[in-house]
Amino acid sequence: GTDQITPLAETIGVMGQISDWMLQQGCRFAHNLSAEHGPPPALAITLTEREFARPDLIDRVAASLDDAGLDRKRLQLEITERALMRFRQGPARIRQLKALGLRVALDNFGSGHVSLSALAALPIDALKIDRQFSQIMGSDAVSQRFCAAVIALGRELGLTVIAKGIENPVQHALLVELGCDAGQGLLFSQPLAPGEIPAFLASQGNLPQPSPVA
Repeated sequence: GTDQITPLAETIGVMGQISDWMLQQGCRFAHNLSAEHGPPPALAITLTEREFARPDLIDRVAASLDDAGLDRKRLQLEITERALMRFRQGPARIRQLKALGLRVALDNFGSGHVSLSALAALPIDALKIDRQFSQIMGSDAVSQRFCAAVIALGRELGLTVIAKGIENPVQHALLVELGCDAGQGLLFSQPLAPGEIPAFLASQGNLPQPSPVA
């Protein structure tokens, strides 16, 4: 799984090449999908701590977007609380990413120690609730209150709130009741190969059905 692959790739020094390839291929795929089927949901890519701190990150992101011809508003880069806290220039880096015209989300919210004053000052677009809270909120009152508080906070700050790790209808129903904007998890889909994504999005009403081939 990625929990094992990412540390290994960083240890042997190939994570940079992998991340460059993923960014380039992701932007190209999203652009091609949009050209063939109409605008799809935004492409979300999570940056590792090392990637977030790379001096050439801004140039790499801009080059990948320009090479693919992808509308910059269609790319969302996701930075974990841990990565933000461990990189001293983290807030400035987020401002640089926003200056490119793309979206930025704070991932795994609730797992770190970002203060409310720091959060309010960040020019981000979305908060992603850490899966440890959304996965047990059906049986844990503290987790449910935490999710409710994050959703209310996001609403006050004008941020989209996304819950991670949704795996059953009980979790989903509770988050809908609390007013959560969006969610991700195995309840909605297993991981898909690129060729399976257009049909999945069409089945969800996110893309028009392809025309029949004569």
